[in-house]
Amino acid sequence: MIIDENPCDTEYYDTLGVKSNASPKEIKMAYHKNALKYHPDKNPGNKEAEGMFKDICKIYEVLSDKEKRSEYNKYGKNDNFKFNYDPKEILKQFSGDCFKEYIGDILVSYINYFSKENFDDQNKKNPFIQYERKIKKERISRVYVLAKNLMKKVEIHIKFVRSYYKNNKELSKKEKESITNFKKIISIEADELKYEAYGVKLLHTIGYIFKLKGNQALRQYDITNGAIHHRISSRAINFKNKIEETNHIILENIFNTNSLLIYQEKMKVIKFLENNNGSHTQEEKRKFFEECILFLIHLYWNFSKFEIEQTLILVCEYLFNDSVVDPIEIKERAMAVFAIGEVFSEVSDKTESNQSSITDSTTTNTTSIDSTTTNTNSSGTTSKPSIDSFDNEIETWVLV
Repeated sequence: MIIDENPCDTEYYDTLGVKSNASPKEIKMAYHKNALKYHPDKNPGNKEAEGMFKDICKIYEVLSDKEKRSEYNKYGKNDNFKFNYDPKEILKQFSGDCFKEYIGDILVSYINYFSKENFDDQNKKNPFIQYERKIKKERISRVYVLAKNLMKKVEIHIKFVRSYYKNNKELSKKEKESITNFKKIISIEADELKYEAYGVKLLHTIGYIFKLKGNQALRQYDITNGAIHHRISSRAINFKNKIEETNHIILENIFNTNSLLIYQEKMKVIKFLENNNGSHTQEEKRKFFEECILFLIHLYWNFSKFEIEQTLILVCEYLFNDSVVDPIEIKERAMAVFAIGEVFSEVSDKTESNQSSITDSTTTNTTSIDSTTTNTNSSGTTSKPSIDSFDNEIETWVLV
């Protein structure tokens, strides 16, 4: 840990509101607090707050790095701003330990996928193909562990109703009672998880998939075991749900692919700016670099979200396609998973209630430099299509 009692410049420390000998943990906590306070989504139209947010991101980049902090303490601010980022640190925000029971460790899969070298290599048309097979393999290995975790969770409900499987009338009553109590337990857990970094967003992502797949499994049970009118209606609903799931995956893929292409173009611009000092002022460069950091964070969140969804779809299918288990047991699993999805989807937090995506504004603000340095991407922006009512909630993001 670096402790410099008398740094030549204390502006960065003063801005964060910490002492010059603050520990890395204290600096991180101060950064989270200030980033949330000045986030553009919480201060729409406030240019001063937007500027503070960018300054705080830049300051944290320096003070969170051992070598950069030491250099700052010795020499003060460096006006030759360089575009540096650590994918590992950013991805950590989307893979908190508290969520590993549900989503596993996303960081392991994507740390190489998002290495700076991939973006720097302009000769690669798609620099990520080499990692796709590895990511899929790691995803499958996570599925088994996560399915076991989820089974332990839903067993709370199943144990309560299992003895009533042969008595439909009594089973129906016990199901309602059990699900009500089960949702209370899950609500307590959700109230704790929502305060993690990106907590509400992660809960909504998990909740969306659990509701979608749980509903599909319940409809499939009706198709196989229900009365004729239940079979007909369930087939129609399940067909609709399958289309929704397919469209969701396709649109997510299109959006993420387009975002990667945009970011690769921005990396080319960054290289140009770093190597051509006379073309633009330091302030113009700094502004463009900071906007790219915001875009990168949004990009990482979307890829993390996509990976979570793909993993949880497989987890649910593992639970619901178990051919050696009684169909009634599968139904009860589906009811419990759907209940978790309902609770997670309904979680809200005041700090995130009024957010809206800043991707469009971020990319729009950077087009002036884009257009003067490269002709490969004149618009510099992409809009994610609306997918469904659940997903609209998790389109936004917040840096916490």
